[in-house]
Order: sequence, then C-alpha cells, then structure tokens
Amino acid sequence: MSWTWDSFAKGAADAAETTRLVAIKGAKQAEIMYKERNITSTTQQFGVDCFAAMEANDQARAASLFAAAKREVDAYRADIAQLNREIDGVNVEIENVGREDAASAAPPVVRATPPNARGASLQDL
Repeated sequence: MSWTWDSFAKGAADAAETTRLVAIKGAKQAEIMYKERNITSTTQQFGVDCFAAMEANDQARAASLFAAAKREVDAYRADIAQLNREIDGVNVEIENVGREDAASAAPPVVRATPPNARGASLQDL
C-alpha cells in the first residue's frame, strides 16, 4: 500500500479519536476513584457516629445512622456501576477506531490540508 495524504490524515484522525476516548475513559476512572473515596469517608463517619450512639445504648439512633449511610453508599455504588458501563462502551469505541465496518463509518473530520507542492513540511500544518 503506498503512502497517500488520505491514509496519513486517516491515521492522524484515528489517533486523535483514540486519544479523545482514552481521556474520557481516564476521567470516568477518576470519577470512580472519587466515589470510592466517598464510600470510604461515609463508612468511616458512620463508624464514628454510630459508636457514640451504641455507647449511649441508643439503638434507634444507630439504626437511623445506618440507614442514612447505607442510602449514601448505595447511591455511590449505583453511580460506580453506571460509570463502569460507560467505560465498557468507551472501550468498545476504542476497539472500533479506524475500522471501516464500525457503526460510525463516517469519514473523520480532518482540519489539516495536505502540504502544497512548494515543499511544505508537516511542521507547516
């Protein structure tokens, strides 16, 4: 296969798309880490608060604290599950970058123009 500007442009567009998708994936992974840290903080605070209630033999307060912490942790876990599903979707998109049979087989948007005949280099792009 001979080198053509179109093949170079497609390769560059594919690399840019992969980079964009990897950045999205990284942001979602960071959000998961943040939510996991919130789960840890919530359970730690529950332990501190619940200990005082248990020490005072206040079972109603302990149950109330548990219910509130459980709701919060469950919400974080649901968010994490959703983020993991989104990451799975991004992984599929990453695998399909550059494939002709991909669902989005639209030509890539390339903003660069080919170097002209006067000897321009890639640095001119």
